[in-house]
Amino acid sequence: MKTRLLMKSAAIFFGIGGVMALFLPQEASSFLGVAPDPVTDLMFQLLGGAWAGLGLLNWMGRGNLIGGIYSRPVAMANLTYFAIATLSMGRYCMSYNQGQYVLIPVLVIHALFMACFGYIAFTHPIAKKV
Repeated sequence: MKTRLLMKSAAIFFGIGGVMALFLPQEASSFLGVAPDPVTDLMFQLLGGAWAGLGLLNWMGRGNLIGGIYSRPVAMANLTYFAIATLSMGRYCMSYNQGQYVLIPVLVIHALFMACFGYIAFTHPIAKKV
């Protein structure tokens, strides 16, 4: 599996989400139906910082061989985030009736990233033969 495209797309996904959560926390909370207050803004900004960090990690590692034992920390960090986010959002969408339709496209994107990073984390990469 070619990981360069996966790493770039994950970096862009995290970068866009991180910038939005860092600089637009009140708009994000009102979009999700949460009353904006200082604690909610802080939580969105902390989440945005974590996403920006993961985005930077993916962007800087996009040229590396990833899979098997190569760049395993990068693959496992992404797999861990996407697995936890997918399971948490899936549980939320199945448990509550309000606001779940907004999260379904985001849930699908997370599930696709989870499957891709799960595949590359536990399979041996195929290097280009020169």
